[in-house]
Amino acid sequence: MKLKFTYLLSFLIACGITSCKKDAEKPTPKVEYIISKEDSIQEAWMKANKVPSPLIPEDMKCYLDIVFILDSKKVYIYQTERNYNSNGKETKYGFPNYIGLKPEYFVAIENENFVSFLKDNNSLFGVFPEENIRGSFCIASETDTLKSKAFDNLVEELRKTKSEAFYRVRKTTEEENVVLKYKRSKQEFLPEKINWSKKFLNGNVKPFSKDYYEFESKLDVVRKAKETYKKKEKRIYM
Repeated sequence: MKLKFTYLLSFLIACGITSCKKDAEKPTPKVEYIISKEDSIQEAWMKANKVPSPLIPEDMKCYLDIVFILDSKKVYIYQTERNYNSNGKETKYGFPNYIGLKPEYFVAIENENFVSFLKDNNSLFGVFPEENIRGSFCIASETDTLKSKAFDNLVEELRKTKSEAFYRVRKTTEEENVVLKYKRSKQEFLPEKINWSKKFLNGNVKPFSKDYYEFESKLDVVRKAKETYKKKEKRIYM
């Protein structure tokens, strides 16, 4: 009887070790980045800690110097710039402005090559530490759940290099979605003929309309898409 018990105990221990080994070999489940959830967590934290929302210039709420649109296979990159209007007055608006994005402005990079591409062209993007260069960029996704190996690789590299680059994560805009559709299908893009919604600027104007032009003319700073890239300027410490 004692011998049988010894065999049984040995068997259970062996099974337990095997089970633990299999559990250890299982990959850690990936935690998906849900954009709306992250936004709500940040808002709740600011409210709980009585921290006011950061004062972000209107033209930077949706667009920064560089925009990375990530999907499961590729990253689509384009650049924006600030256009100043000396006659404009600061006007608040709750929706993106029309930036004049075109399919040919996109640079498409495979996910697995994304980080190495940024490193090779850091003078343009300023993502990683280099000679006091500090870039700013948006990470955008067409879906609320961001599923992209490029995103995981980028976040890990930002951590490793202790990058000071400023970035935001958001959903793609209506304009980005439309232009990206034409980019992928390789169809002729005629923006004036697109049936845009009124969800631009104050939420009640369509691009290319008289009302849109009148509203935009009142802005002191407007973001516009840019076809060509230029090197990032170095920061000057005082």
